[in-house]
Amino acid sequence: FTSDVKNRWASDWLTWDGYGKFWSQLVRETMKRDEGEEVDFLVERMGDEAVVTVSAVTEEGVYQADLEPRVEVATPGGETFAIILDQVGPGTYQGRYPLETSTDSPYGFRLEVEGFGDQALSLYYSYSDEYRLYPPNTTLLNSISESTGGKVLAGNDEIFADYGESASVPTPLWPILAGLALIGFLLDIAMRRAPWFWRLFASVPGGSEV
Repeated sequence: FTSDVKNRWASDWLTWDGYGKFWSQLVRETMKRDEGEEVDFLVERMGDEAVVTVSAVTEEGVYQADLEPRVEVATPGGETFAIILDQVGPGTYQGRYPLETSTDSPYGFRLEVEGFGDQALSLYYSYSDEYRLYPPNTTLLNSISESTGGKVLAGNDEIFADYGESASVPTPLWPILAGLALIGFLLDIAMRRAPWFWRLFASVPGGSEV
């Protein structure tokens, strides 16, 4: 649903008697509910790895530190592997799994936590690495620079500094010549069409007139 909620596209909707009630109920329905004990299961891609994070709290809002979450990974090829998550913070557990191939099929992740049931998520790895934005490999750049006798320029002042090099840059002259031709054309019209122009410049030095 991609409409707005004002009078640009929904002017008739605003006059509906149930307009306010509808949005109040919609907001309440989509708000997060406090259901007591809760486990948050998250899978995201970082580089060439899938990072699995699980956070658990009790009904009193206390982080749980005695869990042993287990994640079963199903690869696009149909193989399954188990990941044991390590505790990395209060009530937070994390594990990593390498993504080895690019495919149209997703990786499947199923979380098993005693007392919380099962949860399942999928992670698509369909884009080739050439489309991903990686941070610069400064180690490789420094190595190449040292091997070739170059220099790593870390600051903007060094990058844009004048090292005594020069280059010839062609400059197009047609805009200047076209402008001069236009000025000459207008002067020619003025000389032909304006009588005052002739009276002003018709006098010859010495007092005589042409």
